[in-house]
Amino acid sequence: MCALQVLAPRSIRPTDKSAVGQERAHRLPVGDVQALKARDNHTNFLHLARVYLVIAVTVAAAVYVNQAAMAAQIVWWWSIPATLLAIVVIGASQHQFGGTVHEGTHYILFANRKLNELVSDWFAAFPLFTSTYQFRLHHLAHHQFVNDPDRDPDISQLKDSDHWLDFPVAHIDVLWALLKQLWLPNLFRYTTTRARYSALGTAGNPYSDPDDNGSPWPLRIGILFTVGMPAVLISLYFVGDWRLAAAALIACWAATVAYYALIPEERYPQTRLVPVISHRTTAIFRVTYLALLYGALSAMEFAGWGPAWTY
Repeated sequence: MCALQVLAPRSIRPTDKSAVGQERAHRLPVGDVQALKARDNHTNFLHLARVYLVIAVTVAAAVYVNQAAMAAQIVWWWSIPATLLAIVVIGASQHQFGGTVHEGTHYILFANRKLNELVSDWFAAFPLFTSTYQFRLHHLAHHQFVNDPDRDPDISQLKDSDHWLDFPVAHIDVLWALLKQLWLPNLFRYTTTRARYSALGTAGNPYSDPDDNGSPWPLRIGILFTVGMPAVLISLYFVGDWRLAAAALIACWAATVAYYALIPEERYPQTRLVPVISHRTTAIFRVTYLALLYGALSAMEFAGWGPAWTY
């Protein structure tokens, strides 16, 4: 009914003075629009704090229910809905992290650009195993080359993960595509492809510099620390030596930071987008965040506060 009304001759007649008057009445003054676009350096801290509060409460509640079920204090099957609900709530919160990185990508999270980058990285991007700059390469290219089959990363990403649908798309095709997502191999392929585009490297990106691709080793070292360090720490937990675990974490973190600090800046992948914070500093911050996270999980395990790594 609304569509028919929009297409009615009266609603599209350019000489209709009443329609023009109504349109002008609903148009915001330029000053009001600028006020809505204003940024500051404090408001979004509150919004991020709320997301972290939701995550903390959800994790605490889910762990409490699971621990009570394992101790036979409550019926065991209560852990199933508690865990599923926690997955949904934490997944939604991680999606809000993605929204935070998106705002940081467009420099609208905070008025100060360095604060914008640091908060976006430490409180949203690093928890998602990416960085604001890496996502910016992917996302701004999508804006500049939207629907370009050769340069829009969103299109190439969906084709690589076999999720691309050629338009026009029938309703049944959309439904079938959603149902196929429930098949775990498809979801895994989509997730890994998304990670590769949004978090790893610059190869094939429209902003990459083909004459100055840098070295692949900074990325490889970062992946080695990200994946290898948990394996080392979990193994040492079963050995039961917390001192050795702490020494291993500190030594591996220090070696990785030293590598990032000592290699020339040109060894990092170069692009046409100038970073707000140097690639070197971001790489060091990123591995430091992971070291703190891995250290906290291991400390909880060794202290006997619960199976943190398992959770």
